[in-house]
Amino acid sequence: MIMFLLRSAFWLCLVILILPIDKEEIDPTITQSISAGSVLQLAGGAVSDISQICQRKPDFCIASQEAFMALGVKAHHFAGLAYDYFNHEEEMKIDPASQQN
Repeated sequence: MIMFLLRSAFWLCLVILILPIDKEEIDPTITQSISAGSVLQLAGGAVSDISQICQRKPDFCIASQEAFMALGVKAHHFAGLAYDYFNHEEEMKIDPASQQN
């Protein structure tokens, strides 16, 4: 689960870097030293570093796994509450056919 989130964040950042923007809105001195090749090289290094984090810090992986499991349990609980809420509202709507006397 954590690797999915890390990969998603990585690809989102990569897409943001690739998207074009109006050149008048940015400072040219900031982007002079950045090229697509250097971004890809840095991204590859980051991915290989992140993929080995569990080997270097197993406690971090255990804590992250527990945190994401708790997040999943809470998300499941609140999704159930939302489903019940909206399902109950559907039941509360008055059926036009039942209004006929």
